[in-house]
Amino acid sequence: MASVAVSNVDWSPASEQSSLIRFGDLELDAATRTVHNAGRSTRLTTIEFAILQLLLSRAGSVVSREELVRVALQRSFSPFERSIDMHVSNLRKKLGVPGRSSGYIKTVRGAGYIFRVPD
Repeated sequence: MASVAVSNVDWSPASEQSSLIRFGDLELDAATRTVHNAGRSTRLTTIEFAILQLLLSRAGSVVSREELVRVALQRSFSPFERSIDMHVSNLRKKLGVPGRSSGYIKTVRGAGYIFRVPD
């Protein structure tokens, strides 16, 4: 079995930039578990944060409801599972402009959800 020496990796706190994900006005910092939207702090539940983190990590690609349940709710998927849809709905409201839902998260019928990459 071959071993690989890793000597060029910077493990200093400055290298934690990878924990920060930005799309337009939306910013998620996994290291501090904070979310900012249009410069204001957005409070999310643990489940909402996990959903947003997964969707952002796969921005532009569909994430199945099954995977969201497995990762965010940490349980096996049931075809009758609807609670994930409620969590996504609440997340959309929190990320949206007051009075409107967020346009970031789109439903892909029969497939799951997609984080729409801003133009």
